[in-house]
Amino acid sequence: MSSAADTVQMTTLIAELESLCSDVSQFSALLDDEFEAMKAQDLARLEALQPVKERALAQLGDTRFRRVQAQLSAGEAAGLPVAVTEKWARLVETAETIKASLARNEVLISRKLTVVREALQTLYQTGSREGVQLYDRLGRLTRPGRSS
Repeated sequence: MSSAADTVQMTTLIAELESLCSDVSQFSALLDDEFEAMKAQDLARLEALQPVKERALAQLGDTRFRRVQAQLSAGEAAGLPVAVTEKWARLVETAETIKASLARNEVLISRKLTVVREALQTLYQTGSREGVQLYDRLGRLTRPGRSS
């Protein structure tokens, strides 16, 4: 392989890495926005973020990572510039942050679903209301078995 071909290949690799780093950073910020919307229970904002999240996931795709990783592996024998290996390291670090953010968002969603399920179960309970404290329309606790 000629020196010019190596330079073109390295330039392509650096451009792809920079593009991937930018997209991954934007996705990370999107996950943080999603978490804040869930915490604030801002359903309109959360719904608006979902199509953006889906497009970002499709754009990132696993094939881009694999392609860059293959190019990096091929270039290792020729000796990669430090800037390229540092960008890859930052990319991997950001990907780990994204993984943690996805897990954090999943935990929040699971907890909120559990609370909703328990509330629905309490509301639709057909048995005795003993031990269940409900509020009347004025915000006062009602006694079990007594309707307001």
